[in-house]
Amino acid sequence: MGQRRIVSVESLTMTRLISPALLACLSLALLPGCSTHEEKFGDAEPVRVPSAIELTAATDRLLTVGEEAISSLNPATLATFTEAASEFATASGAPAARARADRFADVLLLARVPGRDAFYGADDPSKVDLPTTVRAGAALRAAFEATANPRFGKAASAIPGQILTPTSGWRSEDGVAYLFNSPRSKRASIAETSLAAGELAASDRELNTGTDADALEGLKGVSEAQVALGRWYSTLGTKQPMTLLPWANTLLGLEAQQAKAADGILAAGIPAMYDSAFTQGGRVIASPLTEDDSQSIGVAVSALGRSSFATLAAAAQRNLLDHARTDGTIDLAPADDVAAQAQYARALAIGLGATVRAERAKAAGS
Repeated sequence: MGQRRIVSVESLTMTRLISPALLACLSLALLPGCSTHEEKFGDAEPVRVPSAIELTAATDRLLTVGEEAISSLNPATLATFTEAASEFATASGAPAARARADRFADVLLLARVPGRDAFYGADDPSKVDLPTTVRAGAALRAAFEATANPRFGKAASAIPGQILTPTSGWRSEDGVAYLFNSPRSKRASIAETSLAAGELAASDRELNTGTDADALEGLKGVSEAQVALGRWYSTLGTKQPMTLLPWANTLLGLEAQQAKAADGILAAGIPAMYDSAFTQGGRVIASPLTEDDSQSIGVAVSALGRSSFATLAAAAQRNLLDHARTDGTIDLAPADDVAAQAQYARALAIGLGATVRAERAKAAGS
């Protein structure tokens, strides 16, 4: 769908995707000899740390893929693109980027079940889908931060009530909570429990929803379900192996907690996931673990990007950049797999945010 674009500082200014203040900051990253542009794992493959310019261009192109398909996206994929666009807008600070995040979030709000504050899934617009609702909550929080649109903050603040409603499957006993597949089910997904608990924590922290205690109960549930530090079976009460997608989502939920108890698990879980899924240089290891779902790599790179393991995150982000097609999609999944491409967009947007924060801190200290 066209030729690969050569990205320069001038072209990014013309597209209005980077604010002038940020542009000045990012220009420091392009100077020759910058130590942030190459790291090594001992004698292993050298890692070319992605620059903010590279991450901006790649994320922008993936978000354009989402914009072109916005009317046909299912709610979960729309939530991922909304979160990606919002992360991008917060990092960029540019009006055009904020406007795009606003458009994605506006469309996402249309995916609510009529008369409810919850969201439907891919199949039935009249039926609440809690995993989609949790993901929409994260997206709307990000959109509220990026745009300051009060409608997004109001919608996001209603999500904890949907998680904790008696019909959701959230069940607490003796200070430990899990999200069961249904109110009467005996099976609970560890990944969905972690994401829901993380959303309760983040909503309380950012929107004052009063759900901190509930979040900690979910965190305790995830912690007690470990079979080794940072490792779980997929479903509570079974010995079903956890493949990459639920593993990465479990870690993302723990990262949203921003709690010491979660940090201890992440300190072991993030490197363990990386070593199982990626080479030292960031390439994907082909195995049943990584081939479980087309979205798994993107979610894993998002988890790495939100972690304190900056070198591991940079290696995995570089791998995504190296797999970009001429149309901007990432060739680790089919170009028309918009759900996977949305995950790559979010992963790179998270990487951009971390890079921009680091460059701003460096500029402020110089």
